[in-house]
Amino acid sequence: MQKKTLVIGVLAGLVLGLAAGYIFGVKYQKQFFGSKGQPEIIISEIKDSKLLRSANLTVLGEVVSISSRGLTLREGKDEFTFSVKEGATVLRLPAVPTDQEDLAPAEIKFEEIKVGERANLTFSLSAEGQFEVTNVAVFSTP
Repeated sequence: MQKKTLVIGVLAGLVLGLAAGYIFGVKYQKQFFGSKGQPEIIISEIKDSKLLRSANLTVLGEVVSISSRGLTLREGKDEFTFSVKEGATVLRLPAVPTDQEDLAPAEIKFEEIKVGERANLTFSLSAEGQFEVTNVAVFSTP
């Protein structure tokens, strides 16, 4: 009888310990990591730091609208408008290369970008601590 009570007590303690560990682990993960399980870096907190020397960000999506120097990209339900600075490099990449010459990207004007194309925007941290689009790569539709 005592042996049975001891086994039940040990098992109950083990289950409670596992439950507490799981709850603590989930809370710890949400505290230090983002909702997708990846570390969150708050750009606004680090961008003014003397530690930061350079930073680049890249976004990729379908061009859904074009205005003046702005591109609106959509990926799934996310949609954002980005301002492309004058002097940014804009390249068109071939959709399906037919020979070696077609592999090279061609520099184009911002005005040549079309709605429906996919675009990859690269941001760099400016001297003023702002992220600005420095490169646009447009993927031609086949």
